[in-house]
Amino acid sequence: MGKIKLALALIVFLMLLHPAGARDGEGMRVVPAQEILDKIERGEPVEYDHVIVEGDLDLEKVELPRTDFKVDVFGLSEDVMLVSPSIRLNDSAINGNTYFSNARFINPVDFSGSHLNGTADFAGSDFNSTAGFGNSDFNGYANFGDSDFNGYANFGDSNFNGDADFGDSDFNGNADFRGSAFNISDFSSVEFN
Repeated sequence: MGKIKLALALIVFLMLLHPAGARDGEGMRVVPAQEILDKIERGEPVEYDHVIVEGDLDLEKVELPRTDFKVDVFGLSEDVMLVSPSIRLNDSAINGNTYFSNARFINPVDFSGSHLNGTADFAGSDFNSTAGFGNSDFNGYANFGDSDFNGYANFGDSNFNGDADFGDSDFNGNADFRGSAFNISDFSSVEFN
């Protein structure tokens, strides 16, 4: 009986030391990338602040409605994925690649204040609401080439520490790049409407 009480006391003590949900040394909760992808697939809003995302955020790993609209109009080789939920990953670290290319975002996408530590591939995407990337660090290749920004696009005070590609993109709303720092960037054939 004494050993059981001691074992239970030890389990309770260890649970107090390590609360539910994995955390890093700075108190940021670790979220598996698959948890976020599952929410997108179910059409649920993605809302995280001050977390560490482990793994690749790859829209190709989820079942989303697709349209051939861009294929017919723009000649792209892939179907466009329709992403209906809003996505907010603020003040977070994404320790993997973000593959959100050929996506049509219906609602706001907000990565403000985040560190994207791998490739950030949004090429060929449509942002039909706010695209928030202000105060973010892109520590790998950032590809926004051939994208349409149809609402406010905020990249203000962001650091592009790898190559940044915005070539052939259209900004149809206000675009803010004030205070941003670029390593090597491509803004060829960009239209600011």
